[in-house]
Amino acid sequence: MSVAGTAGASPQVVLLFLQLLLPLLSGGTAENLVAPADAALTQPKPAKSTPQTEEDEEQCLAVEDCDDEPALQLLQKQLALGRSRVSLENEPNPPEWPPSVQVFGPSNDSKDIEKVFYNLTADLLDHHTGHFSSKRFAFLFKPGQYKVNLTVGYYVQVLGLGVDAEDVVFEGSQPGVWAPAADPWGAGSLDTFWRGAENFRTDADGGMRWAVSQAAPLRRLHIKNQLRLHHCGFGPSCMASGGFMANLVVGGKVDFGSQQQWFTRNVELKQGVEGGAWNFVFVGSPGAPASSFQKGDHKAISNISRTPVIAEKPFITIDPDGRYTLQIPKVQNNTVGATLRLTDAPVQSVPFEEVYVARESDATAKIQDKLDAALHVVLTPGIYNLTKSLVLSQPGQTLLGLGMATLMSPSDGSPCVRVAGNVPGVRLAGMMLGASVPAAGIKPGSLIEWGTIVDEGQFDDPGLLFDIFARVGGDAAEAETGTVLKINSGNVIGDHLWLWRADHAKLKPGEAPGWLSPTKRSQYHVVQSSEAKAQHGLEVFGNDVVMYGLQVEHFLQDQTIWYGERGRTFFYQCELPYDVTQTSFADKGYAGYKVNDSVMNHTTYGVGVYSFFRDVQVLVPTAVVVPNKPTVHMVNVFSRFLDGYGGIQSVMGYFGDGLSGQHDLVKEGTPALKSSPTDRLPFGLASEGREIQDLISEMNQSRSNEDRSGAVRSMCLLPRKVWALLSCLLCSCLWY
Repeated sequence: MSVAGTAGASPQVVLLFLQLLLPLLSGGTAENLVAPADAALTQPKPAKSTPQTEEDEEQCLAVEDCDDEPALQLLQKQLALGRSRVSLENEPNPPEWPPSVQVFGPSNDSKDIEKVFYNLTADLLDHHTGHFSSKRFAFLFKPGQYKVNLTVGYYVQVLGLGVDAEDVVFEGSQPGVWAPAADPWGAGSLDTFWRGAENFRTDADGGMRWAVSQAAPLRRLHIKNQLRLHHCGFGPSCMASGGFMANLVVGGKVDFGSQQQWFTRNVELKQGVEGGAWNFVFVGSPGAPASSFQKGDHKAISNISRTPVIAEKPFITIDPDGRYTLQIPKVQNNTVGATLRLTDAPVQSVPFEEVYVARESDATAKIQDKLDAALHVVLTPGIYNLTKSLVLSQPGQTLLGLGMATLMSPSDGSPCVRVAGNVPGVRLAGMMLGASVPAAGIKPGSLIEWGTIVDEGQFDDPGLLFDIFARVGGDAAEAETGTVLKINSGNVIGDHLWLWRADHAKLKPGEAPGWLSPTKRSQYHVVQSSEAKAQHGLEVFGNDVVMYGLQVEHFLQDQTIWYGERGRTFFYQCELPYDVTQTSFADKGYAGYKVNDSVMNHTTYGVGVYSFFRDVQVLVPTAVVVPNKPTVHMVNVFSRFLDGYGGIQSVMGYFGDGLSGQHDLVKEGTPALKSSPTDRLPFGLASEGREIQDLISEMNQSRSNEDRSGAVRSMCLLPRKVWALLSCLLCSCLWY
């Protein structure tokens, strides 16, 4: 590439630009650059200066106060991106993978694959040695057929490299890729965390077993036979607290078995499902069972027919020449079923010449330089002890972790990751976040901070988080943060988040395990309220934020707080902290899920809040606090007593006079105590028949914001098209 010709565009580039621009000025379209005018809309009405109809768009060029600022900012960022890339040499492709990434091909002998796999991961299969290990691994499989037995332990990820899920096949009598219960003679699957499997087909004769709990996702898989999500019958304990799967085709039956709860999105269930205990949410998943709405101690099923807005998680592919590509699926609306072929959905394909492959030995500044140079970054497995926040400031930038790559927060209290404001389309995926021990006198803020409160985001190019697993404590009792995840911007989507203040931790040398009750010992250090300090799991300030598969546990104040409008949560699982007191927690009105009283519009499906007050009697007033407004919709909300002392006095509560004092709290639902462990409000605070029918109708139709707020645009499309073409022209000039 020559930089000498960057001063001006070639005649060919100018001619191409004019050929594309003239149809737009005359009312035409450029389908490859922007969404068509009748694309599904799933976000709310923007500022009033933005045109609301196609006719308004045609007048946009003549209206001085038309809101073109976002387009101008995007153009400026694209120009900066082009300039920075001019000065860079390409990254190597194929990359130089570190030893924590192992790549196999079909020519490798099955026994050799298994030998390498188990030599690296054997101790990660044992919950004593693996649970808080510092090891991290990703095993990548090139297209082909494999007959192997790979038992996936802690901090291990198995990934196919095919452009289609069918390209990598595990077959035969061997079990292929599978995960047993980590502790079948004790906790069962309750501590089977931090592992994953993506982008392959399994034809194993016995189907696939994946007996896990939190932070163990299945994605982009074709499972020919049965999928078992439990390990009952192998040992005396088969308890399981999952779980998440998305973008799957399952040819056999899905057996939830002893799973307490599970979230399923865009999964084709060819033979249906069976089993399961308390809370199951299906979104965009044909073959899922019908919704059930029962009070009391019954299993709840919430079936939402379409996924209103989503992009699938980025993934890596390899071509026959050994060159790697980062595939970044684009946002879609109102989807049903899986997209296992590359051609099933729009995708941005980025060659690894434009992807920096980071190692845990890299200085933070080096990774930041690559981000500033507008490269995408893949974090190879390892633990990254950051000295400063990683800042993503380029539109559409992806930060993808492999093998549970773990970012430890800087000791100065700043976040692990900060996404700049007014930067659309950023993707954070496949990362663990760890709270560090702060420097003396430092009060940490958060582990991820997304955008600015004044940034409404873009409905057609939202920010996305996939498989983000945060841990406060576990490694060090002195670890601390304030709120794990703060979302300030609007139009951000979370797709599988587990935000966890550790209730147990690694034993120190010579330390005896703690007590869970007067008669039952733990196998770990039992965390006290003076340790692993963190106030909240999630705070949402932005509007139009969507969460799929959200799990938040054990924080010392409100677990999740929602301040933004039109928030939507599809599945929520929460355990309240074990180690608090009546004075420190319950009397202050803290809850498992709280929507600020000023919010006018909010929707949730499948919300479960559980109690296990380990040490003393604690009676929490209510599990969920929301405004009592007709546009606040809560479906299948329940509370559950697990063990310990006390419990939860009601399922939901609201402030009758709009004040924030606890004495004004109006409670709905019965207590969840040892004598009666569960109560459920199938339709939240809705009581009238019309309200209830509306809720059911919304689930069946998966309303978009055409139903909610009217079909609108977030900015003037015609000028935006012009800006998009102009940016392409100018960036071409820089590259020419």
